[in-house]
Amino acid sequence: MMDVGANVDCSPQMLAQFAVMGDIYSRLIFGNKSPRVGLLSIGEEEHKGNELTRAAWPLLRSLP
Repeated sequence: MMDVGANVDCSPQMLAQFAVMGDIYSRLIFGNKSPRVGLLSIGEEEHKGNELTRAAWPLLRSLP
């Protein structure tokens, strides 16, 4: 898990950056060739969650 409360006021862009950092960390430290990165929210549907998670969702989907 990345950022589990260390930052109380995150932007959607910061969550996308955490996702990239988590991907790189998992690849380098654990040797995971294809880590799975997700956004923890209240459901898997795109319309669920608060404004922050709904805004971060499209950013995460656009990452390679």
